[in-house]
Amino acid sequence: MGDFNYGNINWNTLQTGPGASRETESFLDCIKYNCLTHHVEEPTRGNTILDLVITKDPDIVQDIEVLDSLAESDHGMVTWMVDITRNIPKQRIMLDYNKGIMTPSDRNC
Repeated sequence: MGDFNYGNINWNTLQTGPGASRETESFLDCIKYNCLTHHVEEPTRGNTILDLVITKDPDIVQDIEVLDSLAESDHGMVTWMVDITRNIPKQRIMLDYNKGIMTPSDRNC
C-alpha cells in the first residue's frame, strides 16, 4: 500500500490515459502480469486515485474507506481490514517401526 502517484490510470478498465508516462505503463503492466488486485475505488486526492492498496489475494482486503485528510496533507486517509486467517495443519501420527512407537509429526500430507 502507499501513495504511488499514478494518476493517469483508469482502475476500472486497467488502462492508462492519454499522455501516460512509460513508468505508468510499466507499473500497470506489472499489476496485470502478476495478477494483482487494486482495492481502492474512490479518489484519494482530488478526483484521482493515487493511494493504492494492492494484493495478490483479492479476498484478503475488506471494508476499504477513504476518510478526510490528516493535518496539512492533500490526500485522504485510507483504512481497511485484512483477513489473515491461518489454516493450521493437522498433526498426524507417524509410526516409527525401528523403535516400535508412535510419534506425532508436524509434516503436512
